[in-house]
Amino acid sequence: MDKKGSLQDVIFIAGVMLVISISLLVGFKMTDSFNEQVQGLDIVPDDAKESMAQFNGYYPSVMDSAVLFVLVGLIIVALIFAFLIRVHPVFIVFYLILLVVIVFISAIFSNIYEQVSQDPNMIAQASQLTFTSNIMNFLPFIIGIVGFIIAIVMFKRGGER
Repeated sequence: MDKKGSLQDVIFIAGVMLVISISLLVGFKMTDSFNEQVQGLDIVPDDAKESMAQFNGYYPSVMDSAVLFVLVGLIIVALIFAFLIRVHPVFIVFYLILLVVIVFISAIFSNIYEQVSQDPNMIAQASQLTFTSNIMNFLPFIIGIVGFIIAIVMFKRGGER
């Protein structure tokens, strides 16, 4: 059985959070624009306009909460995978050096999201996605803490027989 649980999981979490966050923001912008177009058409029935407005109102809260749910789920899975493998404690130095590099990479991911969310076309939608914006603003801290906890789990178990 090929067990995984390491820095690959940490960088995977950072990458997935970047992709999901930007996709969510772009999707929200698209639904918001579509809603504006639907509201402006006289041919569309009032029930359809009301339904579209209601859907657009639910989008930020539901999808924003989903981002938090995905982050917590990925962290739990990474911790389970880390518990399944044994690594000799001598490798902790290399792990911590690479963890610092991954924290810097996640800072770049955080800056990418910030640049996209601060675009004048996206700023109104980004301000409604509070969990997503906070997660991406604190992504380097989250990745650093998760990586450190994974290190504790992996290397603590490594000395056991």
